[in-house]
Amino acid sequence: MITIVITTRNDQRTIAACLDSAVAQRSGVAHEIVVLDDASEDATAAIVAERYPGVRLMAEAQRAGWVGILRRRLPELRGDTLAFLGSHCTADPDWLRSANALIGSNLDVASGFGRHGQGGWLDRFDALSMHAEYLGKQAGEVSLLWDDNFVIRRELLARALPATELVLSDGTGAALLSRCLRKLGQVLPYRPELRVTHVGASLRELFRTWSCDMARNALDIRGADPTMPLAGALKWGPAAALPIAAGRWIHGLKGMTKARRHLGVGLRELLLHAALYTVLMAAYGFGLARQLGK
Repeated sequence: MITIVITTRNDQRTIAACLDSAVAQRSGVAHEIVVLDDASEDATAAIVAERYPGVRLMAEAQRAGWVGILRRRLPELRGDTLAFLGSHCTADPDWLRSANALIGSNLDVASGFGRHGQGGWLDRFDALSMHAEYLGKQAGEVSLLWDDNFVIRRELLARALPATELVLSDGTGAALLSRCLRKLGQVLPYRPELRVTHVGASLRELFRTWSCDMARNALDIRGADPTMPLAGALKWGPAAALPIAAGRWIHGLKGMTKARRHLGVGLRELLLHAALYTVLMAAYGFGLARQLGK
């Protein structure tokens, strides 16, 4: 049996589309759908409870974070395989069937492919700048599990969940989980047949993500695992923001250049993407310096 796991936090705008796609899976595979709501302050939990009676809703009264809510609720999940679907994503109709086939092929974990929005200019930028590693057509390996689209054996997740009490975002939690899996000797396969569509972001949302959310995530990583390379660099305080942002900028441009052919991005558009990426990376650097200076 497979448990589809959807973690939510103030996702009233996207949760209905996400659940519609989960309910509509044409898999023939025994499964349950579980929403783990991390103390949403909007109507997310109410939408789930009122519109989706067949979905199990587990709502927290206080924020626990991605790792915390999984640790608390894992014993209540019935599946021996867990398929994670982002609350701002919709799954392809054969997504669950693909997840079942991957686990049936003796994989213990696999991360999947992500489209972005309707494929417009900003959607292509979002895909290249945030998720370039999950755009390839060929099976391979990734450095981090994509929290919005991965499948894992329950027993492996139980062994690898990070031992932290910090309230972590889904992206930060998945990054730490990935590190724990690698410490166990587990590679992180990428399989493009596991497909979801990520809701497109507005320019305002992108700026908030880079300048605020990602900066806070860096500090959360330091608190959760001081042995990570990023955590070591942060010990220098605000002065660390510039070299960290510069390093991410170079790494990101390389990833964008490598993945652009998959989205049909020409050189002129790539240059425009690179310009916007540079602005957002500067915002990230300023946001990180601000967080470190507190």
